[in-house]
Amino acid sequence: MNIRRAVATVVLACATGIGSAGAQESPIGADFRNEGKDTHTSCVEDKSIVGCAATFVTDHPLHVSFGTIAPQNGVGVGPAVVWHWTPSSNWRWNGSADAIWPGAGAWRFGAYATIVRTKVDIPRVVVGGGGASPRAPRIHPYPIIKLYTQSISLPQLLFFGIGPNTTVNDKSFFGQRESITGASVIWPITPNNNFDRLVLSLFGEANGRWVSIQGGPSNDSPSIDQVYTSVTAPGLSSQPGFVQFGEGVRISPSLASGHLRLSYFAKYQQFQAPSDSLSSFQRWTVDLNHEIPLYRSTIPGARDFNTPNDCSTSATDHKCPPVALSRNNTGSITLRALMSRSVVSDGAAVPFYFQQTIGGSDLDGNRVLPSYQDYRFRGPNVVLLQETFEHSLFGSPIGLWLSADQGQVSQQQTGLNFTNLAHSWAVGFSLRAGGVPVGLITWATGPEGHHFAVTISPTLLGGSSRPSLQ
Repeated sequence: MNIRRAVATVVLACATGIGSAGAQESPIGADFRNEGKDTHTSCVEDKSIVGCAATFVTDHPLHVSFGTIAPQNGVGVGPAVVWHWTPSSNWRWNGSADAIWPGAGAWRFGAYATIVRTKVDIPRVVVGGGGASPRAPRIHPYPIIKLYTQSISLPQLLFFGIGPNTTVNDKSFFGQRESITGASVIWPITPNNNFDRLVLSLFGEANGRWVSIQGGPSNDSPSIDQVYTSVTAPGLSSQPGFVQFGEGVRISPSLASGHLRLSYFAKYQQFQAPSDSLSSFQRWTVDLNHEIPLYRSTIPGARDFNTPNDCSTSATDHKCPPVALSRNNTGSITLRALMSRSVVSDGAAVPFYFQQTIGGSDLDGNRVLPSYQDYRFRGPNVVLLQETFEHSLFGSPIGLWLSADQGQVSQQQTGLNFTNLAHSWAVGFSLRAGGVPVGLITWATGPEGHHFAVTISPTLLGGSSRPSLQ
């Protein structure tokens, strides 16, 4: 109790100092003052351990950031700062920066900004022909622009070779550092209401990517450079800088009165290496998600207008949702199909560090074929099928998790491979508690054995995803 009281006093004192520094309180001063009040209320007045902890990991402008940095590299902890700026009624800026250190040479730091165009045209009532009843006003979702820069160091990653026929005996280790700086935009085309069920939006991105590969740590398995070459692992000897562009389209309609929710995303990317044309390639990806909610109450997902460290509930309300969910049951069945293929010119090859992986979890923390070791299968072409079932237990934030995965990678010259898919089954528990990071504990089994894993999401619940490392 004394520790909580001391910490709350320090935060409140800092907030008071900032707020009184000038004759007129600044927005950041007001944020610190409000956070000091929240800390004092939850930690001292309410004497709530859960509420106090939630304040320290979700409140703004300052909170503790933690999460799984990448498989095999631990869980990191560090500071995060969040800010909001409204220069006019037509624009809103959300920003954040964070840094975490899991130890053993791993780290990640980044800064992220989301620009929301909040200008709304005056709604017009549209009357149908033949004397039809007036239709409801049509409101467009907000266009969203994202700016970001992020660097990450991962000293321990696994490489088993490329293609579907590798074995666990081919395992080696390597280290990777990657920096990415860029921007993306999500531009809605159709309104999101009962009369426009397509919910169509366009996507665009432009990034600079810089990768550095090192040998793996000294352990039971060899370093990648001891058993592989630039032929068997393209890009091993040198890693040029890349300029990467992407264009895509997304539809996310809700059908059958909300009993079926679709999220279809198609994207085409170009990875250009100005200093090494034989490393340049293009990739197209089609990702089809089908969610069947079991109840009217659903768990909120990522919100595009947030940064990875922000769990605001709307573009104008910056408070995070309460930690304690309602006692209503929540649950859903999700069916996913993903296909991705890379295209290269004659003599070129996709660098192994940009090839997608399935098995365990990938670099971005996506869990696929969880019974296999992390990064087990790697290739320029990927086919993946996933079926998941999640249901809250007794209306609590803890949920039962069941999943079945089937997938396959393939070599550049063979194209997509839909035969002899690797498979696995998993059972476990999920944790979804307001703004607290999502946790997933699973035990999975498959042809190569069992795999137990604990993952903590690197973003707050409701926060948008970080830039992809692949």
